[in-house]
Amino acid sequence: MLAAYDAEIRYVDRHLGRLLDTLESQGRYEDALIVLLADHGEEFGEHGLYSEHWSTHEGTQRIPLVVKPPGGAARERSDALVTNVDIAPTVADYAGLARPAAWQGRSLEPLVAGDDPEWRERVVLDHGLYTAQRAVRTERWKFVRTYHDASGTSRRGSCSTSGPTPSSRRTSAPNTPKSSRS
Repeated sequence: MLAAYDAEIRYVDRHLGRLLDTLESQGRYEDALIVLLADHGEEFGEHGLYSEHWSTHEGTQRIPLVVKPPGGAARERSDALVTNVDIAPTVADYAGLARPAAWQGRSLEPLVAGDDPEWRERVVLDHGLYTAQRAVRTERWKFVRTYHDASGTSRRGSCSTSGPTPSSRRTSAPNTPKSSRS
C-alpha cells in the first residue's frame, strides 16, 4: 500500500515538473500564480485504519498547500490555520477580482507575502463519508466528536494536542483544559 502511494507521489511530481518546466521555457513561470494542494490526506495506521479521507484526524485533514505568487517572492512556511475555502479568495485577490460577500474563506496573500496578520484562532472540521465526526482545531488542541463511526458504534469526544506527528498525546474530553472544551 505504501509503495503504491509513493508511486502516486512520483507520478504527480514528474508531471508537475513537466508543467513547471513548460512554464519556464515559455517565459511564463515568473508571472504565474501557482497553487498546489491535495483534496485530502491518507492514514497509514495512525488510528488503526489504512484508509483515505475517513475522519477529521490530522492524517486525513492536514494536506500540502504550496502557493507561488506572481513575482515569486513568498515566505517559506506558515503555521497559520488555513482551509481549502481560503483558496478561491486567494486566487481572486491575486487576479484583482472582487470576492462575493458570501465566500467564507480569507485570502492567503498576506501570509504568502510574509506578513503576520491577525488570523483565525481555530478551524472547524466535519466529516461524513465513512464516519460522522466534527472537530475543532486550534494551534495547540484538537477536539474530535465522533457521532457515528464506520463500525456502526457511537463514541464520545476526545481531545489531543495538535501536532504534525501521528503520535499526538490523547486524553479523554473530561480531563482536558476547560478552554479546549468550550
